[in-house]
Amino acid sequence: MEVVVQQLAERLALRGHTVSVLTLNTEGAPFKERINNVNVFRLPSLELTHLVGMQLAIPLNPLMLASFLRFCQAEVIHVHNRFFTASALAISLRNGTPAVFTLHLGPVAMGKAVSLYERVISKGLLRAANTVTAVSHLAAKVYPGSRVIPNGVDIERFQPPLTEKDGFKVMCVGRLIRNKGPLRLLEAIPHMHPDVSVVFVGDGPLRSSLEARSVQLGIADRVLFQGIRPDVHLILPTASLLVRASDTEGMSLAVLEALACGLPVIASPASAGDLIEHGVNGFRLEEMSPEEIAGYVNQLHSGPRKLREMSFEARRTAERFSWEKSLDEYEEVYRDTVRGKRDA
Repeated sequence: MEVVVQQLAERLALRGHTVSVLTLNTEGAPFKERINNVNVFRLPSLELTHLVGMQLAIPLNPLMLASFLRFCQAEVIHVHNRFFTASALAISLRNGTPAVFTLHLGPVAMGKAVSLYERVISKGLLRAANTVTAVSHLAAKVYPGSRVIPNGVDIERFQPPLTEKDGFKVMCVGRLIRNKGPLRLLEAIPHMHPDVSVVFVGDGPLRSSLEARSVQLGIADRVLFQGIRPDVHLILPTASLLVRASDTEGMSLAVLEALACGLPVIASPASAGDLIEHGVNGFRLEEMSPEEIAGYVNQLHSGPRKLREMSFEARRTAERFSWEKSLDEYEEVYRDTVRGKRDA
């Protein structure tokens, strides 16, 4: 979601729009910056991710958000993710400014507390928005009538490698949190061919336990934890395929970027979304078991011809998506939303 917001904001600015981004400050960054012609404001917040095991932060002074909205005098507010506290506050405190709400995740089933939040808070936020969009048909199931605007990918930046790959590497890109499923991939490694190695790109509260588990399984020498990397576009092409076994997803940017690099993707139903056609550009998981993941990895490891065919189809899939196309659709949504508010 962070990458999507960054891409939209910077590209809107290039088109001559005045764009301000409000986010939460969890790492001691400046309160205000101007980055690539985008005004970025960060509210002081409390980071709770390590405490709850999933991404969560809350602003320490919610009234600052209301002041920010008055200061910006925006014609339209674009809110992302129904589970972010800043999103809920922006919808509640916008004081009549028309709002577009984008759904990045499909239906979420993670216990009674989340179900209650979905029934009460999420639905209220979405009804309060003037327009609701979704990044995929899966995400659109959360709010019938949502307009589907897929994410884009920079196919010039993310490209297949020009040279032969060194060994057979499986890659996982994303936050190391429970609902992204990194443990499923780790548990699959003992069932993979001994020549297969696995690289985790990203960080999160599960990293230390995943590293400890790799030692317990006797596979530590086959696993590399790279942490957060700014050069994912250079790392992805070195892999042979990507595994994304998330419980919740909307339209995974990691999957789309991997496809652009010519990587077949082994994905959960949530991660596959509208992108993965089983047996063509990757595999869709059904059982979500380590054995199933390893089975597909081994199939591609032992079948170089199939791997090449899938790699070709992966790149073809990614070429259908672009940020410019997404931007055209969002601009249309902004205009319609503002016009609808004025006509009301």
